[in-house]
Amino acid sequence: MREKLRKKVSTRRALQCDPATVASYDYSRLDPTFDKFSKPAKRAFIENSIFSPKDLANWTLRDILKLHGIGPASVPMLQEILRVNGLTFRPKKSG
Repeated sequence: MREKLRKKVSTRRALQCDPATVASYDYSRLDPTFDKFSKPAKRAFIENSIFSPKDLANWTLRDILKLHGIGPASVPMLQEILRVNGLTFRPKKSG
């Protein structure tokens, strides 16, 4: 079972790095506040319909950090984007 999951993740990452797939992304759909992020992070936003700070606020921080291209170093930038727009991450579900 674990090997199956590893293969699935490996296949998905290969597609994310495929030059033809990468070239097909329309980054113009993203709010300009996301300009400072890497292309892998921008693709993760697009793949998950996060185009604006309001869309970002619908996510928990924990779930955002699971996206390819988003790591702990992105947290301050993401929090600042939300703060400037009067938003916060969605609270995590309690127990």
